[in-house]
Amino acid sequence: MRRGPNAWIVAGLAAVVGTTIGGATAVSELLLRPLQIGEVAIVSALPSGPVPRLVTPEVTFDFGRMTVGQKGTHEFAFTNEGETDLELTKGATSCTCTISGLEQNTIPPGETANVKLEWKANPGGPGGDFRQTALIITNDPLRPEVTLTIQGKAFAMWDPFPSGIVFSDLQPDSVVSATAKVITHGVAPPVVKVVRVSQESNVITNPVDQDDDEVARAAEVADSPYFTATSEPLDPSVYEAIPGATGGMLLTVTTVPPLPIGDISNQLEAVFTIPDMRGDASEGGTATPEPPGGWIAKLAVQANVVGPLGVAGANWDSSRDFVRVGSISSATGTQFKLFLTAKGEHRDAVKPVVIETVPASMKVEIGEPSQIGDGVVKRIPISITIPAGSPACNHLGSQLGGLGRIVLETGHPDVPKLTIPVRVAVGP
Repeated sequence: MRRGPNAWIVAGLAAVVGTTIGGATAVSELLLRPLQIGEVAIVSALPSGPVPRLVTPEVTFDFGRMTVGQKGTHEFAFTNEGETDLELTKGATSCTCTISGLEQNTIPPGETANVKLEWKANPGGPGGDFRQTALIITNDPLRPEVTLTIQGKAFAMWDPFPSGIVFSDLQPDSVVSATAKVITHGVAPPVVKVVRVSQESNVITNPVDQDDDEVARAAEVADSPYFTATSEPLDPSVYEAIPGATGGMLLTVTTVPPLPIGDISNQLEAVFTIPDMRGDASEGGTATPEPPGGWIAKLAVQANVVGPLGVAGANWDSSRDFVRVGSISSATGTQFKLFLTAKGEHRDAVKPVVIETVPASMKVEIGEPSQIGDGVVKRIPISITIPAGSPACNHLGSQLGGLGRIVLETGHPDVPKLTIPVRVAVGP
């Protein structure tokens, strides 16, 4: 008599066949459905029953070129091709993210909603590449997270080259010029409305942000009496090699004598507009709004006016403008040499005569002049001696005694008398 198959064996075979068929079905579904960018496809088992299915044609958008402060937006389409509602939740984001076209962040089967990202190009920096992301969490089992990315390159509205203009070792009657370039990154070359040098001395150059009333505030400061300024458009060959540049201006500053001896700090200001300023980098983008009165480029203007007469030598402290002798002993005394230099049209008239010395024991002798620099500068040696046995004194510039001095009649019509401070003390 034939016996039927053992019940335990039949059950075991059925379990194996069922597992194989189920696994094959899951694998076939994965193979038939292509993976998308941002999709998480590592699953231990497919959920039973109907599920949502997220489809996004893109997850990255490049804004391309933007100016600093420009706002841009882009909408990413999220479509539910599944059989149940697709739920969206905002995760971590480095930019402004909104989900539009939804009721309670739910997308029914067969419908589409947009996730909109908003970005203001590098509001805290001078420009450069940017890349921002937003994480969207979903209930699609094969795509539980989607990272959206926006990227591009931001440019400052204007950049100076160099950041300022410096005049060194000028004479009071010097008439010299220097230039600087300003490169702009708007949608068109700039149109200059005003260019000048103002008496502003606390120059803060900031090509990133500009207050609406900055041009009006700058206009309240008077023009500098020591400089004039002009502007002309830059030749395209100058800025075309600079990434993102669309125009520029060449600024020229010229000195106006007579210049005061010492340091001068002023500010070069160029007020300009960008014609037809529109958002040109992004879909739905808005341009950087032009402030009332236009943009204002600011560069420092500095000058050092040394005058027709100067002092040099190993003991001359040019940072403090005095002769540094220090403390010496009356038993030994000291001696050293200085040089008086004369420049300009009246240099040959300089014939110094000593009219006072402090301390009185200090001896000063004027030597024979020589010409240096093809006669442009006249140099006159001055020998100073504090002889041994000089009485004690304190001329170190402290409260106990002021600085010593050598006073000369120079013969120069503009600087008839010259005082050379001397820091010295004589001890036992």
